Amino acid sequence: MAESLPPSLWPVVLRSATGKSWPPETRTDAAAFVQQAQWEQLLPLLCDAPDMPPIVHEALMAVRNASRAHAARAAVITERLRQFTQLMSRLGEEFILLKGCDFRHRLYKQPQHRPVSDIDVLVRDGDMERVATILSSAGFTRFYVGNLSVYSALHHEAALGFGTVVVDLHQRFGQRHRHTIDYRSIWRRAIPVNGDRFRGLRLSDADAVTYLAISMAIKYLRGPLIAFVDLWRLLRANPDCANEAARLAQEWQARHVFYAMLRRATWLLPEFEGLIGEVRDRVISFPRRSLLDRFVIPNDAGFQTRMPRLSQLWTKYWLMDNVIRRTRCVAEHATESMLGYLHARRVMMRSSNGEAPADGTA
Repeated sequence: MAESLPPSLWPVVLRSATGKSWPPETRTDAAAFVQQAQWEQLLPLLCDAPDMPPIVHEALMAVRNASRAHAARAAVITERLRQFTQLMSRLGEEFILLKGCDFRHRLYKQPQHRPVSDIDVLVRDGDMERVATILSSAGFTRFYVGNLSVYSALHHEAALGFGTVVVDLHQRFGQRHRHTIDYRSIWRRAIPVNGDRFRGLRLSDADAVTYLAISMAIKYLRGPLIAFVDLWRLLRANPDCANEAARLAQEWQARHVFYAMLRRATWLLPEFEGLIGEVRDRVISFPRRSLLDRFVIPNDAGFQTRMPRLSQLWTKYWLMDNVIRRTRCVAEHATESMLGYLHARRVMMRSSNGEAPADGTA
């Protein structure tokens, strides 16, 4: 598969790093460009990009150790994914591969071109705790990172250590009441993957696009640019899936996050307009589009690692489709936090009494 990148990608990265136009003209600008590409999870693609100016190649030499580390990490992820999928197959457990671990094998020429930090999989709603307990018995280490809600069995995901790799088990794409998602239909549409290194299921293209919008919203639309390269390649591989994804966004009550992803994509990378402009503008009404454009969707380029908490809450509030959904989401979080608090207390009491945690918690 030939590599396909949005034509304006590298100029956008340079502008985000230096505020200047392509190409970089000084060693300082080239170094800043390469550093920004690394933050945006684009360094492996940059290292193999053709027709880069000599000054960029020179800057890449300074980060060759980071490039080797990316390649080594990619090999570790690939091997752990193979081991995980073989184990799940032996256990007779179904799973759907999500996000980067799916995209890196089917959308990119080489898996290492799509960096991933962990292995994300979807299990059936209600099965997460059971599967987590089975994996803990098989040597995985359950751990909890975040607020008290992560201790609740109602939470949408669970983290398990697998050597130096984290496996994130998802039973849902996010908090139940943010959207109305028919997971049974998602499982019916899931596509078998029978690769040389692993077997399992993946999302249909339309489900993958709509879920990508939901996962971007969890990061307040300020995640690294590699997510928009994923979107570009999904849409280029299957242009018709944009219309089906828009239908799913309506069905899932995820219209705001879907519109916001497409709007930010066209602001950052103008060539998206021809792929998704017409679909984007019919998802929600003009007054709501105007509100999101002016007050919610970030229009600056570049990966932002910090965001004020009030801005996070404001973005989270408006990326849900209606006030009923927002109210239910707050109530769900409060319930999960209370149940998580009670579970955490039980874990700590067992630990203080010298008992091993029943779920393999480290």
